[in-house]
Amino acid sequence: MHAVVPSRGLAGSDAITHYRQLRELTVDELACVLEMLDHPVSADGRAEMERDARPVTVDDLVAISCALDAAPVLLLSHIGTAPRS
Repeated sequence: MHAVVPSRGLAGSDAITHYRQLRELTVDELACVLEMLDHPVSADGRAEMERDARPVTVDDLVAISCALDAAPVLLLSHIGTAPRS
């Protein structure tokens, strides 16, 4: 059983999107990098994480952080740019 990172809502999903785009990676390219890191996540699964429609495990967080060359704490503490209602 994998530990799941508590949902960070739009800010957490925004962080993954932000750092992926900052690295100029598509969702498919990030999925490929994760595959090379021996942590396969489909492009659809990655997109679901970015939409906060799929939980992110600790293993996912560490692999994504490594793939994006961003410390896990940056993804967890990112201040999102989503508009407030």
